[in-house]
Amino acid sequence: PPVIKRALAEIPGAPLFAHNIESLSVADIVSICGGRQPHLIHLGEIIEHLVEDYRVLKTLFDALPDGGLLYVDTPDNPLKIYERDHLRFYPLPSLVRLVELAGFELIDIGAADGYNIVVCRRNDNAKP
Repeated sequence: PPVIKRALAEIPGAPLFAHNIESLSVADIVSICGGRQPHLIHLGEIIEHLVEDYRVLKTLFDALPDGGLLYVDTPDNPLKIYERDHLRFYPLPSLVRLVELAGFELIDIGAADGYNIVVCRRNDNAKP
């Protein structure tokens, strides 16, 4: 989708990793990234599986540097909640609200190919 292309264009060559995100601390995330804060985190079909979605988003917010990007995509069909251990369904307005509550600034939203997509960033200068 165009939103991920724009996000990746801002940070070329970003390393990718896959871990059980619910068990990671900020220190774990930084360690996985070679001792540096990641500049882009992509939750691809992940958030609907999380027991503590808000807590995980807060951890990711704290792990990112100012200006760091978070890209989230999740199925847009509520019938898929019963597939592959999905714990909840996120209509686009609910997903937007959740990332904003976690402190992120919204950059772009969209829906494509059966997914709701949110791109947001940590902005330490944004008003609470």
